[in-house]
Amino acid sequence: MKKLLTLTFYFFILNSYADDEFKIEQIKKITEGTYDLIEWRDGDKVFVPPEATARFIMADGFLMFTAFKADGKNKVGFANWGEYEFTNGTFSYGYSETLTISTDNEEISVSKVAPYWTVDMILPNMRNFKITHDKDRVKFTYKKALFDFNKNGLIYTDYNTGSVRKYVRAQKNKK
Repeated sequence: MKKLLTLTFYFFILNSYADDEFKIEQIKKITEGTYDLIEWRDGDKVFVPPEATARFIMADGFLMFTAFKADGKNKVGFANWGEYEFTNGTFSYGYSETLTISTDNEEISVSKVAPYWTVDMILPNMRNFKITHDKDRVKFTYKKALFDFNKNGLIYTDYNTGSVRKYVRAQKNKK
């Protein structure tokens, strides 16, 4: 009887692990890829290309976010890159490098100091998002931030700043 209970326990653990791995692979199919910005709402202002452009890339445990936004003479560009992982119903990511280039009335500044909104996620620190998943949709939720992925794209919402960025999956240019 003891052997039967032990075998049942191991079967349950192995089956649970296999199920988690399957779910992670499903989540990766929906979330990993390259995304191009189609709209950036910043408070009550709406920016579309070419006034705002961005690309968000997730692949093989690495991610990159590059963006440019122009509001009159004030312009800002970001390049952030780092790592991510999936574990136990959680998506975690952090940046290893950040770069910000901005102009304010023609004055140019360059900074490798992490912007205030990323200071809690400079590696080895990571933000940990709860994952919810159903069929063709995956959401990563962290406090007041939300990544909402579907087969066509991504909507990122930062409820603290009122910023909403809409992306479509990038397509290669066909020549």
